[in-house]
Amino acid sequence: MKTITKLFALCLLPFALAATAAGQGTAFTYNGKLNDGANPATGNYDLRFTLYNAVTNGSAAGSLTNVATGITNGLFTATLNFGSVFNGSNYWLELAARTNGSVAFTALSPRQPMLPTPYAIFAATASNATIAASANSISAANISGTIALAQLPAVVVTNNQSSVTFNGSVTTTNLNSPASQNFTLQGGNGTGNGGNVSILSGNAGVTSGGAGGNLTLLAGYALPQGGTGYSGQGPAGVVNIAAGNGYNGVGGNVTVQSGPNSPWSLSANGYSKVSLQGGTLNAGDGAVIDVE
Repeated sequence: MKTITKLFALCLLPFALAATAAGQGTAFTYNGKLNDGANPATGNYDLRFTLYNAVTNGSAAGSLTNVATGITNGLFTATLNFGSVFNGSNYWLELAARTNGSVAFTALSPRQPMLPTPYAIFAATASNATIAASANSISAANISGTIALAQLPAVVVTNNQSSVTFNGSVTTTNLNSPASQNFTLQGGNGTGNGGNVSILSGNAGVTSGGAGGNLTLLAGYALPQGGTGYSGQGPAGVVNIAAGNGYNGVGGNVTVQSGPNSPWSLSANGYSKVSLQGGTLNAGDGAVIDVE
């Protein structure tokens, strides 16, 4: 009766590159040496390769049988293809052999760890690309370097961006900051005329019954609205509406105008005051000026 033993088996695994490089697939080459009894095996042998997730016991991730494998002086080469099971998990390969045509396989031990070739170690990071391809996204923690502005979606606003349109509500706030945060709207400087700044509320969306949007300029409270303990606190914020200075004593104009046949009011609340300086306060036809 023949006793099959194994001196060693060398496993060459280019699988980590095979799935992505030039569409090579998932097959890889296994080179080994088999003894039949005390002597190197020669002839045709059936070889069974089983992939396990543990060095002993464990569960099989796949099994292949190469029948009538030619072996000369104990040396053989087999092509194995377990499919797309190599996802970074640890595996051990168990080899079993029998003489061609016999009934029982003889399992050889110990199982051999499946190890990558040097360049396949680098290719392990390709798992990030696999995740990105399937989910159409990648974690920010896995991104390094600079992302070009052209790669960002149009909805992302960046510094020095021009012609920006916001839809819906826009709020600037920083409740957790101990220092005040400024928000500035400024038209661009020009070699000729400066740029304009327009703040417009929305138009009504129906021909009747709908109202246009309101425009509110509101300075900050000494304490958050609804707070207590105003005594000893700083003053509330100030709303300033001012035109720019001009050359030769000609400054810019400020216009506050209501719609046709609609009154507008200018009022002070509590201890605040309304101040009109250096200008003329006019009302259009049918308008009412209310100064309190």
